[in-house]
Amino acid sequence: MNRSVALALAVVGAVGAVAAIFLLPWAHYGQFEVALLRFPLWGLYVAAAAALNMAAALNATVGHMLLNSGARRWLRISGVGLGAVAAGAAVLVMTYYQDGTTLIGPAVPLVFPTLGLGGPVALIAALCSTAATIAAPRRSTRAPAVAPGRARRTVHEALEQ
Repeated sequence: MNRSVALALAVVGAVGAVAAIFLLPWAHYGQFEVALLRFPLWGLYVAAAAALNMAAALNATVGHMLLNSGARRWLRISGVGLGAVAAGAAVLVMTYYQDGTTLIGPAVPLVFPTLGLGGPVALIAALCSTAATIAAPRRSTRAPAVAPGRARRTVHEALEQ
């Protein structure tokens, strides 16, 4: 896949994760907006999203130049695993949006809670970062200028003379 597509997916995933963590509410209780940091297990999502975005950034930028093929394969596999953990953690955290006593305290407003934008944006961000990890560019597979067998014979012939 094109390097710019992988990089764009990594940037969208990172921006979405940062927005979900710091800017967007994960639940609404009437006029009260509940941020991610008030949810139980919020640290699990933050840690998984941070590790996933680091793997996606490495894989989409310089991973194809710095790592050999075996390490790139393991980076992709770990990126898919981290993406599954981040998406699962986002869904797990989203399930607590109705638990008013945990999120707000003992005095819960008498309104129906609704899910905020933070959870769905976090889920989409995890999918984008996972796609960036999978779709990272590969090394060029073009044939070398001189065939390796001919180059060895030429060097061998040069040494004999």
